[in-house]
Amino acid sequence: MNSIYAMASLAAWHFSNKRFDLAEKEWRKILEDTRKIRGDVHADTLHAIGCLALSLYQLRRYGEAEVLWQEEVRGRSATAGPNHPTTLRAESYLATCRRMSGSDPSPVSRLLGKFFK
Repeated sequence: MNSIYAMASLAAWHFSNKRFDLAEKEWRKILEDTRKIRGDVHADTLHAIGCLALSLYQLRRYGEAEVLWQEEVRGRSATAGPNHPTTLRAESYLATCRRMSGSDPSPVSRLLGKFFK
Protein backbone atom coordinates (compact mmCIF):
# COMPACT_ATOMS: atom_id res chain seq x y z
CA MET A 1 0.00 0.00 0.00
CA ASN A 2 2.92 2.37 0.53
CA SER A 3 3.58 2.52 -3.20
CA ILE A 4 -0.11 3.35 -3.78
CA TYR A 5 0.09 6.19 -1.27
CA ALA A 6 3.22 7.50 -3.03
CA MET A 7 1.41 7.32 -6.37
CA ALA A 8 -1.55 9.16 -4.84
CA SER A 9 0.76 11.95 -3.69
CA LEU A 10 2.13 12.25 -7.22
CA ALA A 11 -1.39 12.25 -8.69
CA ALA A 12 -2.46 14.96 -6.23
CA TRP A 13 0.61 17.01 -7.16
CA HIS A 14 -0.23 16.72 -10.87
CA PHE A 15 -3.83 17.73 -10.14
CA SER A 16 -2.86 20.73 -8.03
CA ASN A 17 -0.56 21.88 -10.83
CA LYS A 18 -3.38 21.55 -13.37
CA ARG A 19 -1.75 18.58 -15.12
CA PHE A 20 -5.06 16.78 -15.25
CA ASP A 21 -4.03 14.36 -18.00
CA LEU A 22 -1.12 13.11 -15.88
CA ALA A 23 -3.30 13.00 -12.77
CA GLU A 24 -5.83 10.90 -14.67
CA LYS A 25 -3.18 8.34 -15.65
CA GLU A 26 -1.96 8.05 -12.06
CA TRP A 27 -5.46 7.76 -10.61
CA ARG A 28 -6.30 5.01 -13.11
CA LYS A 29 -3.30 2.99 -11.93
CA ILE A 30 -4.13 3.68 -8.30
CA LEU A 31 -7.75 2.64 -8.78
CA GLU A 32 -6.76 -0.61 -10.48
CA ASP A 33 -4.28 -1.50 -7.72
CA THR A 34 -6.60 -0.44 -4.91
CA ARG A 35 -9.47 -2.51 -6.29
CA LYS A 36 -7.21 -5.59 -6.31
CA ILE A 37 -5.99 -5.03 -2.76
CA ARG A 38 -8.98 -3.49 -0.97
CA GLY A 39 -12.02 -4.45 -3.06
CA ASP A 40 -14.67 -2.39 -4.81
CA VAL A 41 -16.33 -0.62 -1.87
CA HIS A 42 -13.42 0.08 0.48
CA ALA A 43 -13.00 3.75 1.41
CA ASP A 44 -9.59 3.89 -0.34
CA THR A 45 -11.11 2.53 -3.55
CA LEU A 46 -14.01 4.97 -3.38
CA HIS A 47 -11.56 7.82 -2.79
CA ALA A 48 -9.58 6.81 -5.89
CA ILE A 49 -12.81 6.63 -7.91
CA GLY A 50 -13.73 10.16 -6.82
CA CYS A 51 -10.29 11.54 -7.59
CA LEU A 52 -10.24 9.95 -11.04
CA ALA A 53 -13.71 11.35 -11.70
CA LEU A 54 -12.57 14.81 -10.65
CA SER A 55 -9.58 14.61 -13.00
CA LEU A 56 -11.85 13.55 -15.86
CA TYR A 57 -14.27 16.35 -15.01
CA GLN A 58 -11.43 18.88 -15.26
CA LEU A 59 -10.61 17.43 -18.68
CA ARG A 60 -14.29 18.01 -19.63
CA ARG A 61 -14.87 14.29 -20.04
CA TYR A 62 -18.18 14.56 -18.24
CA GLY A 63 -19.66 11.24 -19.36
CA GLU A 64 -16.77 9.24 -17.91
CA ALA A 65 -16.75 11.32 -14.75
CA GLU A 66 -20.49 10.86 -14.28
CA VAL A 67 -20.24 7.06 -14.46
CA LEU A 68 -17.47 7.06 -11.84
CA TRP A 69 -19.33 9.40 -9.50
CA GLN A 70 -22.41 7.20 -9.78
CA GLU A 71 -20.26 4.27 -8.68
CA GLU A 72 -18.81 6.30 -5.83
CA VAL A 73 -22.27 7.39 -4.64
CA ARG A 74 -23.53 3.78 -4.69
CA GLY A 75 -20.47 2.56 -2.78
CA ARG A 76 -20.54 5.33 -0.21
CA SER A 77 -24.29 4.98 0.31
CA ALA A 78 -23.83 1.26 0.95
CA THR A 79 -20.89 1.63 3.33
CA ALA A 80 -21.21 5.02 5.02
CA GLY A 81 -24.91 5.69 4.54
CA PRO A 82 -26.90 8.00 2.27
CA ASN A 83 -26.58 11.05 4.54
CA HIS A 84 -22.88 10.73 5.35
CA PRO A 85 -20.82 13.80 4.36
CA THR A 86 -18.67 11.81 1.91
CA THR A 87 -21.79 10.45 0.19
CA LEU A 88 -23.32 13.91 -0.01
CA ARG A 89 -20.07 15.34 -1.41
CA ALA A 90 -20.01 12.68 -4.13
CA GLU A 91 -23.67 13.39 -4.92
CA SER A 92 -22.88 17.09 -5.16
CA TYR A 93 -20.05 16.45 -7.65
CA LEU A 94 -22.33 14.14 -9.63
CA ALA A 95 -25.05 16.80 -9.76
CA THR A 96 -22.58 19.44 -10.92
CA CYS A 97 -21.21 17.09 -13.57
CA ARG A 98 -24.71 16.34 -14.86
CA ARG A 99 -25.50 20.05 -15.00
CA MET A 100 -22.30 20.79 -16.93
CA SER A 101 -22.86 17.96 -19.40
CA GLY A 102 -26.51 18.88 -19.92
CA SER A 103 -27.65 15.36 -19.05
CA ASP A 104 -29.82 16.53 -16.15
CA PRO A 105 -31.19 20.07 -16.08
CA SER A 106 -32.26 20.05 -12.44
CA PRO A 107 -29.86 17.97 -10.30
CA VAL A 108 -29.65 20.60 -7.58
CA SER A 109 -33.37 20.47 -6.88
CA ARG A 110 -33.17 16.66 -6.59
CA LEU A 111 -30.24 16.93 -4.18
CA LEU A 112 -32.00 19.59 -2.11
CA GLY A 113 -35.12 17.43 -2.11
CA LYS A 114 -33.30 15.05 0.25
CA PHE A 115 -33.35 17.75 2.91
CA PHE A 116 -36.52 19.71 2.21
CA LYS A 117 -39.44 17.31 1.83
